[in-house]
Formats: sequence, structure tokens, C-alpha cells
Amino acid sequence: MRWFQEWIGNGPDQAYWSRMDHRANVGRMPPVVHLQGGWYDFFLPGMLTDRAALLAAGRTVRLLIGPWGHGKGLYTRDGMRDALAALDAALLGRRALSGVRVFVTGANRWQDLPGWPPAHEPTPWYLHPGDGLNRMHADPAAGPSRYRYDPAAPTPTVGGTTVSMSSGPADNRAIEARPDVLTFTTAPLAREVEVIGPVRVRLHARASIPHVDYVARLCEVSPRGRSVNLCDGVARLDPASDIPRDSDGVITVDIALWPLAHRFRRGHRIRLQVSSGAHPRYGRNPGTGEPLATTLALRASIHEIFHDPDHPSALWLPLTEETS
Repeated sequence: MRWFQEWIGNGPDQAYWSRMDHRANVGRMPPVVHLQGGWYDFFLPGMLTDRAALLAAGRTVRLLIGPWGHGKGLYTRDGMRDALAALDAALLGRRALSGVRVFVTGANRWQDLPGWPPAHEPTPWYLHPGDGLNRMHADPAAGPSRYRYDPAAPTPTVGGTTVSMSSGPADNRAIEARPDVLTFTTAPLAREVEVIGPVRVRLHARASIPHVDYVARLCEVSPRGRSVNLCDGVARLDPASDIPRDSDGVITVDIALWPLAHRFRRGHRIRLQVSSGAHPRYGRNPGTGEPLATTLALRASIHEIFHDPDHPSALWLPLTEETS
């Protein structure tokens, strides 16, 4: 596993990766480019960045995003049709498809968009103590929610944007029952809520050590209690992280989750998970600041998530015009 040791032994900004960086080759790409990904594809954020660069370079770009993980869409009817159309355009001179076509999970339909992201209203859903999540600020007297993270028994992950065959949606109830996972959940929705675009979470947090991760995962909870993951993201922090800190040691952490197109059904609930691990999707943070490739020590940590009006931790969802 020498290659794996090399990967985790070289940080993202080190020269080791320069030979694999093809951003400078955008001008050498063909005039017609077909991009295909999925909501559970670990390459999706990079693909969206590539699309923007290709459009800026004058290329005709077709983007298809389906309800699948990496590499699983090509062999579907929709994926194959788009891929063959791109080949016809490149080899036979036929009209190339352009624009964006996404699968809206929950609604189980395809939708054509003029671009990405589409017009939307970033809308905050505020975290409340005791598993609450709604559009109102928490009570000023609300104390923080707490948990303990131990990298010797890291918080696991199920489904999501993994490389394995088990990627995609999964039942998260066993994960949410752990003491190192916080959940914040809405009441049953009185009407359907549709979101298409980027998702982010802002946490106001305090940790007992400086080297920590914060993981946020968005789920939908059915009336029978099954919690299914839609997207997630992570922020890894250290003493050099450029983030706001107040005099009490409370930090402001912004977490970019994977984008999505999803319709939450009436009677279902929106849930946000907050933790400090998602192993093995994200390599566990040992809490020591030592390199992941060589560290032998592990350090547990205590975390507080604040949600009073002065520290309005929130989930920001991209509501479509129909539901904003």
C-alpha cells in the first residue's frame, strides 16, 4: 500500500499533486464536453468547478446529474443517451446537447435547468436544543448541545459519497443513536419543500482541543422514523485555521455540503446530523495535529454546539421559487 501512504503523507497543497492537476489543460479540451455525475458521486463538487471553467473557455458543456454514486449512471438509459449524443456531436457533427439536467430525488423526476446553480433562495433553518430545527431563532437562554468524540472509536458513516458499492442513501438510525452524534430535526412538514442547489451549515462551536473535525449530514426522516442521508460535508480545523473566534473560545465554522436536488415530502421531517467523524468516508482526525500517515497517538475531545440568538447555528437550504 505504498501508494496509499504517499497519498496521505502529502497535503493537498504539496508539489506531489501538481502532475495530476489538469486545470491548466482546459484550453486543450474538445469543443463539446459531456459531464456526468451523481448526487452521491464524490467527484461532484470538482465536476461543477470543471464545468464553470469549460464554459469560460468557450466549450459547449452538457451536465447530467442522476440519483447515483460515482460511475453508476453511464449504464442507465438517461446516462447512455446523453453520452451517445455527445459522441454524435463530436464525431458526426450533430447538434450538441447543452445545459443541465438533474434528477430531483423525492419527486422522482428529471428536470432541465438553464445553468447551475438555478435561481434559489438560501434559507436558514436554525438549530435548537433537544433535537429541534426550524425557521425561528432559539430561545436566548438556550444552552449548548454537547458530545464527546473519541478517535479510538470514530463515528462511522453509512452510505453517502463513498467509493464502495454501498454508496448512496442508507438508513442512518443506528448512527444517530450514538452519543457522539447530535441531531436537529423539524416537525413533520405541513407542505412539500423543494431544494435545488448548494447546501451549507454554519456552526458556532467550542472544542476542548484545537485539532478537530466537524461533519454535517442532511437527512430526510419518514413518518415511520427511517432517516435517509441526502448529502454531507466536513470541515477540518487546526490552530492556523482562518475562522472567527470570540473571547470565550467559540468559533464559527462553515461547512459546504454536497449540492442536491431534492423534494422533502409532506409529513416527512428534515434532519441535520452534527458530529466530528464519518469514518472511513473521511480519515479520522487523531486530535494531535500529527500527520495521518505516521501518527500513533489519539486524543479525544469535548464539543459544544451553540444555538442561542447570539450564536445562530443554522442549516442553509436552497429553496426553489415554488417553496421559498
